[in-house]
Parts: sequence; structure tokens; C-alpha cells
Amino acid sequence: MASKDFQDLMDLLFKKKLRIQKITVSPYSDGAGHSDISFVGSTDTFSSTEPDVVNYALHIHQTIDSDGNYELVAFKDLDQYFRETDFLFKDEQPKLNRAARDLAEGRYTLDFDPDELIEEFLLSSNRESNRFSKLKSEHSYIAAYCANAAAYALKQYEQVKAKTPGIESYHQAMDKVYMRAFRSDPNFVKNYIRRKTSNDFNLLNYMIQVKAITQHVELLKIIFARGGIHVDQGIHLLLESYRKSAESLAYWTGDS
Repeated sequence: MASKDFQDLMDLLFKKKLRIQKITVSPYSDGAGHSDISFVGSTDTFSSTEPDVVNYALHIHQTIDSDGNYELVAFKDLDQYFRETDFLFKDEQPKLNRAARDLAEGRYTLDFDPDELIEEFLLSSNRESNRFSKLKSEHSYIAAYCANAAAYALKQYEQVKAKTPGIESYHQAMDKVYMRAFRSDPNFVKNYIRRKTSNDFNLLNYMIQVKAITQHVELLKIIFARGGIHVDQGIHLLLESYRKSAESLAYWTGDS
């Protein structure tokens, strides 16, 4: 059951609508911890040594609204939250660790595509079908697979960011476009999957293309500068523009 401190904190956040400015959590020592939470526009600090408050401070729950802003999420049932947290950390975490090791060391191989099965499940009108049984029986391996896929995607992004200075601003801009397109939709996960079958939503590709287009527009401005440019430079620039357009067209049509 939630402690009084935790219930008081929930009241501050979701009844009084205070917004968190800073969270400080002291390391655990002999099973105890300490958390301090300050709020925007207030000089008071909420302090607690209750384990549930410390745990909440360590794993603060946030979601993103359609404008890309982070907002806290209120728990409808605190007791259920703690039951599920205990289950995930005490019962499921060891299973997930074993599954991750099995996949990494080749002791287990998925004989199905988790992404396809999950998408089919989300779009299905008959989720009790036996063809979805592996989502339950193999859930630890699916979770480990998804964690590995997410880590790989993050590594790809970090590599691109290191090689392409300034790409992060384009990534944030495209991410905000996605948020506005999907997060305002109550069924955004299902409808995202539906639209993905007919549209390419590869954020990494998009942000690279947007950066290339922006740079190209800046180059084209040179042609129209006062006094113009040398004819050889102008012809080279136009030929380069044609090459990039042709490569993009070949990529999108699959003729490369």
C-alpha cells in the first residue's frame, strides 16, 4: 500500500497541479534512500525517505503530449501500480536477463518476427486466437529482442549524429512533426501501424533528407546573389542538383 508521503506527493502533483523543477535522490544505504523534490514557483521542498517515494523519484513517469511536451501521468490505482512494479522487478527482470543472455550467446533463436506478430495482434479483432500465443509464452525473449532493437537504433542515431554536425536539430524537428501527427490521436499506435503500410516513417532517413534539402537550398541562393557567380561554378551546382534529385528519385522508386 502507498505510504502517506506518496499520497501527499500525488496530491501536490495532480490536485494542486504543482510542476516539478528538480529531483534529487540520494543513493540507497542499508535499504534506505532519500529524495528531495522542488517545484516551479515554490520555495518549499518535498522530502521523504519512504521507499515508494524514492522509487517514484528514481523512475519518474512521463508521457509526451501532441505538442512534444513532457507531462506527468497520474496513477489510477496506486496499489495495482506497486503490484505490477514488484512483479516486473522481482519476477520478470531475472527472466528478461536470462532471455537477453540466451539471445546474445545463441542459445535461443526466435522462429518468428516479433514486430510482425505484435502489429498483427494490435490490428486484430480476435486477440484470443492461438496464433498470438507466443506473445505470452515467449514474452521475455520478445522483450529482450525489442530492447536490443532499441539499443541498435540508438547506436545508429549516435553514429549519424557524430558524423553529421547539426543533425540533432533536424531530428528534433521531425520528431515534433511525428508527435503532432500521431500523439493527438487516441488510437495512435494502431493508426500509426495502419498508415505505416502505405507510408515510410523512417525518422533517420527523413532527418537526413531534410538536412540535405536545407543545405541545397542554401547553395542555390548563391546563384541569385548580387553579381551572380562564375559560370563554371553555376553549371557544377546545377549538375550536382540534378544528381541528387536523380538519386532521390531512384531511392523512392526502387530503381537504384
